Amino acid sequence: MREVVSINRYLSDPQHVSQTGNASSQHLDVYELTITDFKHKTKVLLSSNLYRLVQLNQLWVGCAVKFTSCQMFFDEADLSGKTVIVVNNLDVTGHEDVDAEEVKKIPWCSDSPEVEKLDLPLTSSRGYYLSLWSSMEMRGEIWKTSVSLSKNLGGAGEKIYVIKEVAQKWTFIRHINPVLVVRVLLKSRVIHYAKPGKNDKWPFQAHLLVADESGACTAVLWNAMCPEIYHGISEGSILLLRKYNVKKSFQTIPRFRPAHYPLELYDIDININSHHPATEITILDPDAVPDDLTLPDVQYNFLSRKSISFLPDNFVCDVIGVVTYIGRYEREPIQNKHGHDSGGFWIKLWIHLRDDTSPHFFYIQLYRVAEGHARPDIVPGQLLVCRHLRVIQGLESMSTSRDKRYVYLTSTAETQVTTFNKNVDMKLQSVDRVQEVIRWSETVDIRKLTECSVIGGYFAYPICPSSVKGIQNLYKDLAMTSSQDWTTLVKGLSYRECRRVLVQAVMVQVQLKQSQGTVRWRYSITNRNLQEKEASDSNQQTDLVHEVLLNSEIYQSQIPVDILGTSFTEILSTRPVAYTPAMWNLVKQHWDFPPSSLLDQDVTWHKEELKAIDQTFLTISWLGLNSKVILQTLFLCPSDIPSDSSLLDLLSGRGYINSLEPSQIATCHLDLLETAYDCANQRFLLVLDLYQRDSQDVEIMLNRAVPLDNKS
Repeated sequence: MREVVSINRYLSDPQHVSQTGNASSQHLDVYELTITDFKHKTKVLLSSNLYRLVQLNQLWVGCAVKFTSCQMFFDEADLSGKTVIVVNNLDVTGHEDVDAEEVKKIPWCSDSPEVEKLDLPLTSSRGYYLSLWSSMEMRGEIWKTSVSLSKNLGGAGEKIYVIKEVAQKWTFIRHINPVLVVRVLLKSRVIHYAKPGKNDKWPFQAHLLVADESGACTAVLWNAMCPEIYHGISEGSILLLRKYNVKKSFQTIPRFRPAHYPLELYDIDININSHHPATEITILDPDAVPDDLTLPDVQYNFLSRKSISFLPDNFVCDVIGVVTYIGRYEREPIQNKHGHDSGGFWIKLWIHLRDDTSPHFFYIQLYRVAEGHARPDIVPGQLLVCRHLRVIQGLESMSTSRDKRYVYLTSTAETQVTTFNKNVDMKLQSVDRVQEVIRWSETVDIRKLTECSVIGGYFAYPICPSSVKGIQNLYKDLAMTSSQDWTTLVKGLSYRECRRVLVQAVMVQVQLKQSQGTVRWRYSITNRNLQEKEASDSNQQTDLVHEVLLNSEIYQSQIPVDILGTSFTEILSTRPVAYTPAMWNLVKQHWDFPPSSLLDQDVTWHKEELKAIDQTFLTISWLGLNSKVILQTLFLCPSDIPSDSSLLDLLSGRGYINSLEPSQIATCHLDLLETAYDCANQRFLLVLDLYQRDSQDVEIMLNRAVPLDNKS
């Protein structure tokens, strides 16, 4: 029996293939386990047939495993006789509580090579690890999170050139090596360009917009410079550069367009690399800048919630507001033309902000990117600054000028998110719009806003159209999924993966339910999920209030029927949790992704009550047109249903707006359920949101159901 201390992932390359002889795998990535018997520890690799255990969270850090089949490979290119153990099969036998500090003290096996003891991949030429959950996030000790500021310019008497001079003389740059002092105006996310057929230790680049008094241009951090200095650079940083390459900009359209700066943008790239030549880059203390050197300040473009609706589509702006909602993390698949990347996902979530100009929220869809491990700790009730967000007006779903627009904001490659506190840049604090929100936040009862804040739960935005034509206009690129493919689609989801699909089906059953009360949970350092205090307690406190069966034959048939989807809601996943400061650390452990290492956890046992929001919901079962497959879908009932509404009105979105407001069982819900018989023997166009909640349950949320037989 072995305990899993850590699970790491990295991309394959030719060196890995030669070390393991694994040339036939179609997977782009490699999984590496650190295991211990509590006497020694060692690293092993997983066979590709076991990768899905990790991506379903069925093999997790802290679990106990039994290896049933292993293989040893000799690295035939290494004369020292280095070997690699590949696990072909294993059984997960449970989990044990361990002390992370004790794990640190466990020695490596006596025959472990030095490279195995480092925070580096066991095989391949890679010098970094990837997040288990996203190939957009890199991790490892090599990523420096801070860099000291220098007060020394060095090179006394050296001439400091300006960008305009460098742009004019860039073909001779290797001969003159001019010194540049520039300010960073924009900072892009790290681009990860690794390819399976190439040995690259640091396949990274990051783009910066830098400027001085003469103009602006792009600077590119290459390869090892990204883990070395990327996190030390921020917008407003002052860089001293020596020994760099200058080339014509790679992109025909400049990556950055400094719209808010009266500066000329030169089409050159300043390439900052660790070799050929090794660039000297220093982040200067502002006090070290000579008095005769003028650098442009960072400009802001803060807009209020009231003004967002009047902006053009794709307009980029900054916003500030009080956090009132933090959604669940979801993984969105990324297509990779080179092969199958089991961790190839974007990670995203929704947050809501309020400001002083409108009762409506900023709806913000944030994507976590390469610097995700350095993200701020966003907490309800705090002021949040979001820079370089893109406005989405949702014009695709509009057929007339009278149609309502569902405006939201989303990330760009340059988005920066920071919590507002006294340590933020003084220039930011002096912005008029920021000062207005600060004054408002000091006068409004923030405590009441915080008390109304919620975390997690299903949230879909923009609102789905209520007609077939509107849905077709909005989802032009989304093909219909036939019922023969439902099982493959649902069972092929990975942990926290989300998918929106369109299907045709007929309704066979409707159940009205109420989730309610508080749930007492505990959390352990080795538990992959929050667990309830007593095993006898169910995962849910759900009351079945009423049921309508529209097709009894399907349940009485002797022909086997596949049933996909869960029939209950789950706290923090489907249903949000009411925010309380005392419970934040506990909730955060379940809300965030499982860690890659026991050493990343510092949680001890808790026995606490989380206040779940009471929610009335429907479990609606649908039958495929051509196959005997039933989808169990969940539909959260809104709190503002008109008294004369029918179930058809509710499911097609006519007469109400989706909300996070809780709803209680009311007479209108029971009356509405009686109208379910009107849905019998009708074909529906369904808009479904699939979400793999954990290793067992797939949540299928019914976003919209529009009848097809009446051509609505």
